[in-house]
Amino acid sequence: MAKNLTKMLNPKSIAIIGASQKPDSVGFRLINNIINSEFCGDIYLVNPKYDEILGKKCYKSVCDLPKTPDLSIIAIPAVAVYENIVQSTKVGIKNFYIISAGFGEMGAEGKKIEQSLAILASENNLNIIGPNTIGFVNNEIGLNANFSQSKCHNGNAALISQSGALASGIMNIFDATQVGLKYCISLGNQCDVDFADLIDFFGSQKNIEVIMLYMETVKNPSKMIEVCKRFNKKIICIKSGTSARGAQAASSHTGALASSDVITDAFLHQCGIIRVDSIDALVAVASLMSTTKVNKKIDAVAVITNAGGPAIMTVDTLSRLNVNLYDFTDSEKSAMREYLQRQASVKNPVDMVASASVDDYKKTLELCLNNENIDAIICIHLFIMGTKSQEIAQILENLKLQHPNKCIVGIFITNEQSFDDIKKMNTHFPVYSSTDLAVLAISKANLSINTEKCKIKQIKNKNIEKIVSSAKSDNRMLTTFESLNVLKELDLPLVKYALAKNATEAVSLAKNIGYPMAIKITSKTITHKSDVGGVKVGIANEKELTAAINEILNNLKKKNLEKQIDGFILQEMKSSKREFVYGIIKDSNFGLCSMFGLGGIFVEAMKDVSFKVLPTNEQDIEEQINALRTSKLLGKIRNLPAANLEQLKDVMQKINNFATSFDISELDLNPLLIDDNDGSISLIDARIKM
Repeated sequence: MAKNLTKMLNPKSIAIIGASQKPDSVGFRLINNIINSEFCGDIYLVNPKYDEILGKKCYKSVCDLPKTPDLSIIAIPAVAVYENIVQSTKVGIKNFYIISAGFGEMGAEGKKIEQSLAILASENNLNIIGPNTIGFVNNEIGLNANFSQSKCHNGNAALISQSGALASGIMNIFDATQVGLKYCISLGNQCDVDFADLIDFFGSQKNIEVIMLYMETVKNPSKMIEVCKRFNKKIICIKSGTSARGAQAASSHTGALASSDVITDAFLHQCGIIRVDSIDALVAVASLMSTTKVNKKIDAVAVITNAGGPAIMTVDTLSRLNVNLYDFTDSEKSAMREYLQRQASVKNPVDMVASASVDDYKKTLELCLNNENIDAIICIHLFIMGTKSQEIAQILENLKLQHPNKCIVGIFITNEQSFDDIKKMNTHFPVYSSTDLAVLAISKANLSINTEKCKIKQIKNKNIEKIVSSAKSDNRMLTTFESLNVLKELDLPLVKYALAKNATEAVSLAKNIGYPMAIKITSKTITHKSDVGGVKVGIANEKELTAAINEILNNLKKKNLEKQIDGFILQEMKSSKREFVYGIIKDSNFGLCSMFGLGGIFVEAMKDVSFKVLPTNEQDIEEQINALRTSKLLGKIRNLPAANLEQLKDVMQKINNFATSFDISELDLNPLLIDDNDGSISLIDARIKM
């Protein structure tokens, strides 16, 4: 059930538990900020030590308050927080913002208190933000309910930060930019209210255009994906804590290729969240998003400049980030030649030379703005002589007001004072001093949100349940034969196979399989068949089949393993010029994730793979396929037919459904073959770990 955070983040009355007279205390700074802000609601101070603080009455307990406040902000020692909230619920308080630290971030004991708060919130329908926060700011109602000295002007953006210190720093940075923060939320340890809850709240606010996140952990990935798909809001995220450690120690190809950062990218993309890697990039992208509604892909950009160098740098960056330049028509070039100086270049970029006038800029900008085929305009002004940057900025401001839906970006390479003056003009277009950051913002604007809902299809199959239960009870992986039987029950395109107990049975079963064939052992304890000499391929007849089984048995006897096998799997031999791999892994952060990539012997060498967080929808799977650098191998190549993509997507979705239904930890389908004759999909082997 969605949380109702309206009264919590837009309170008309607030109780501060732990208010203090000590100037350096959190309790004092908090009430000082609230009292000195423009908040017009009721403020109740609670601390049994005092009768009055800063001229306001101080109550001994929440039970003594004259009325029930909309929000209780708690700044008392961690050990006392739980009982205080229990007491507060008895007088009807439902919303709690915990400033106090000393919880999960401090170790096991703090984690226990934190978990008890989560249970308390769930059982009593409470909203709790924190613990371990600096508080929050709501500039819409003039409320500064944080204990830092940071502030930011009002605007159409919201910031949610897991780090309180970083929230404070970002507020100060944004206060010197065009981006105004309507809300700044220090989220802390997320014992109850999490990123998804706040995105859900801000997504429904008409006066919020941009949502910014600083994220260290994701509490509920599937909930986050579902919430983000509801709103066509631009969400920008810095996600930290994803360096070099793997998702987990894993024995499969999928596990070996998975890393937290790769999966993080996949997850954020599924959410439609724009990922950036620095505060500078966050500011750059937010500046564009807060001033411009980008409703379609930016695929044709016009660059207007009075200096060739920065224009060339801009074009280089556009190319690197796969953003195209607009090709001016001959008639458009002729029109520009009518008023521009003779030495000007009317290609794209349009270099109007150093002495370009304000009128040159205005006419060229108008020509571009009136062209529906131009998606964005980058206007560069380097102060060299004559025309001042502020004059160009004013032209851009006037034109933006006439064309509010056009994407106009200004790059001003000038002195610091002039640049600051431009930012203070309350511009309706983003301004940059760097070509790289401006182009980065445009490229990031192209991320679209996949709004198709992810539907989990639970698989109920008694045969699969029996196989899985057997493996779980023995605390082992599925055997090769069990894995193949699971794929068969899922109605996936397997090559012919059969299980033989001995050579005589194998010769009989081989008649239905056909030669050439492969043979491999299946065992509850031996997981790497090749390492013990348990695989033979290219068997052409009965004599070779019998010899292969005897050789395998001899290999096993040398290692005292002959009694550990359940039999011999006979399989139809099949090869292909195109091999892929599909797998599942359980990531410690994001849960079940799927991996698709170039397979065979190249899987770990090439590392051309793409990930998705489960559950998935059809569009997710299509994106996963197309994300490979080698995805063109799935198309028609010379005498090879195109792969049957519908069959491939069916295999991927059925495996995803199986993984979510039976909560597996690892799965590998390697190789996944594309038939050289008709493009159909064939599966040969599977590794499944519960």
